Amino acid sequence: MTVLIHLGYLAYDCKMKMAYIPNEEIQQQSLLRLWKKIIKDEFIEFERKSRDLLNATLDMDSTAVAENIEKNPYGLYIYDSI
Repeated sequence: MTVLIHLGYLAYDCKMKMAYIPNEEIQQQSLLRLWKKIIKDEFIEFERKSRDLLNATLDMDSTAVAENIEKNPYGLYIYDSI
């Protein structure tokens, strides 16, 4: 982190004792990358859970299906971005 501060990619606020991104454009790009990673990670987890539920259903494993439904009693979560 010290190197990033010396190179100017980060700034340091002595009062707050905190590093921050001084350039607004870089801040926006960093936040966008972070959100993309979070969304990607959540989608991968959703896909894995869906595959597990489908496999348990096809295998007629009622215990595994019931456990999956108990973990997520509302089924699919659909987020409307509009």
